[in-house]
Amino acid sequence: MNNKHYIRIDSQNRIIVGLTDDTSAYPDSVQDGDIFTHDGGRLFEMFVNDEWLTNPSLTDFNGVFIYKWDGKQALQRTQDEIDADAVESTPEERRQQAYQTEQIIEWYGDMITVDRAKDLWLYYAAEGYPKEIITDELEPKIHFAKEDIRARYPDK
Repeated sequence: MNNKHYIRIDSQNRIIVGLTDDTSAYPDSVQDGDIFTHDGGRLFEMFVNDEWLTNPSLTDFNGVFIYKWDGKQALQRTQDEIDADAVESTPEERRQQAYQTEQIIEWYGDMITVDRAKDLWLYYAAEGYPKEIITDELEPKIHFAKEDIRARYPDK
């Protein structure tokens, strides 16, 4: 397959989302403003420090983004940059980052984020898919993933 690969960055050029235009794995997820990086396979890939990474985690164990975009390529952020974000992040911000970036839900052979699962839930509901797909399959996965993330980033 030949899919286009994209990244999404925040206002500080941190890479917060990585995806492909493979609509079977990521339906309707490429947005205006996403940055095209290269053509590649079905799963998201990113070239960092002379190495290809496939479906890399974009955050560390604290939910802090570990890659940045310099306008031409993805780079690993310095430990000082990562540490500065860790100090600034609230548990709620870390949960939101995890919902956006941690691919922790298995969905038909792919790993997806909580936010991606939420988007699929809305898509399936609007398109009239059988209720069992939504209530029996997708909702419990979203629930358990959010429960896991809340346990790792509890309010103080």
